[in-house]
Amino acid sequence: MKGIDQSNESQVATLNASSASPAVFVHSIDGEAIGFGLQNNFQLLPGRRVLTILGNTQMMLYASPTNVVVNVVPKRRYQMVLRQVPRTPEWSVEMVDIQTNERADSHQSPANCTRSLAGNLSCTAN
Repeated sequence: MKGIDQSNESQVATLNASSASPAVFVHSIDGEAIGFGLQNNFQLLPGRRVLTILGNTQMMLYASPTNVVVNVVPKRRYQMVLRQVPRTPEWSVEMVDIQTNERADSHQSPANCTRSLAGNLSCTAN
């Protein structure tokens, strides 16, 4: 993520997204695309961050992109947890602070995403 260098590395937080499920992944942070599920651990700068999460339901196209807002605290570790309604394509994610075991996301909303003619997905942070 932009803005992280050696001088402020001690102030960043860490997000582990690998434990949620291979069916959901972080698409972008603050509107900056990060590589369609190829990365599971992220360094986050402190402050309000908008993570766009995509879900792959029943091996179809990615459905219901969701923006998750997290107020990141320096040096904390967060984990993404999948909540899926059994036998339905409905899903949501929660960001949990590993130290406190409390939910860290403040709210979620549908993401505004568009697909280019080449098939690339672009989502904006709300």
